[in-house]
Amino acid sequence: LRQWKTYEFSEGRNVTMSSYPGFVHSTDDFMVNGHGVFMMSTSIPDYSPPTMQALKPTGVPGFVQLLIATYLTTTPQEYADVWTKDNNGALMNQAMIVDLRRAQAALDAGMPLPPHTFVMCENYPTVYECGDMTWWLNSGKPWISFDVAYFNSTRGVSGSNIRQVERRNMGVCARPSSVAAPLERTMQYATDVTSMFYAMRHNNYPHDPLLVIPGCNQSQSRWVQFNCSDEPALHTTPVLTFGARQDLAPLHGHYGTASEQFLTALFGSVDGKATSARMLADPANMTVILQNGPTSVQHPPFSFSEFYASHPAINDTTPRRGIPDRLDFSPVVVRPLSGFSAQQRACAPGGGSVA
Repeated sequence: LRQWKTYEFSEGRNVTMSSYPGFVHSTDDFMVNGHGVFMMSTSIPDYSPPTMQALKPTGVPGFVQLLIATYLTTTPQEYADVWTKDNNGALMNQAMIVDLRRAQAALDAGMPLPPHTFVMCENYPTVYECGDMTWWLNSGKPWISFDVAYFNSTRGVSGSNIRQVERRNMGVCARPSSVAAPLERTMQYATDVTSMFYAMRHNNYPHDPLLVIPGCNQSQSRWVQFNCSDEPALHTTPVLTFGARQDLAPLHGHYGTASEQFLTALFGSVDGKATSARMLADPANMTVILQNGPTSVQHPPFSFSEFYASHPAINDTTPRRGIPDRLDFSPVVVRPLSGFSAQQRACAPGGGSVA
């Protein structure tokens, strides 16, 4: 159950974000403020146990940092400066911050994005680093995080550069990541907001040969560790795509324990969101296309009862108050206070809309 929330403050410091009922902060880390600063973040893994042992109970909690930085700042560089202040690194994430107004002005003028339009920050308990990544977008490539640390400092601290670690996780944490191919392929077809939305929902398992498990011999990569079945449903996976749905994976695979992470589980992409600099330009009408629930573009909608009936060995122990059995939501277009009538919006001092 998700909520699309807007906090209205003075001086244009409004904060609009995807969130959950009862949460003051986003937790989904998809946020934009009234100055056109957009932030989204993703968790990055830690493969080095000493990193967490170095964590100190000081500084500001990560969820507070993200919300306050979104509230206070007017540029991505300001965001980075606030984000790194009193940062104890416990959140271990990669924050991607974009100046929407500068981006749209450059696009309208047919010019390259100016420096510091796209700034990225990463942190772990012992280190943080921010950098201007605008050059990446100006090169014509989309930025795809792969949930993998990028900067040498953060990769070093997290253990992501250790060959044994890369081998153990079949190159997922390597740069380039072993899971890059299907995501980069899909992004080639994202030419506008609509196609971007459906790229985020794409999952053509088991008919997509690029979804091969990196450790399987069918991948023909340096990460091969074992021979897998020639059946596509067993050597490819519904996890390595934007619209990940691990509930579609098999219960048992014909490969070693290193790939048990690709067996069936309640895991995956639980929503899809797409927007643009132009759609977010007007603080009063920031517009996002979103869809709650796992993708159902190329597969039937997910059903809790059907999943547990077909997987009796998996216990149904999680309460789901307010959530329907079948997650068959349609895409919706949301704006600040979009759940209100025109008269309610005109009179409302602040609030949010449910999506």
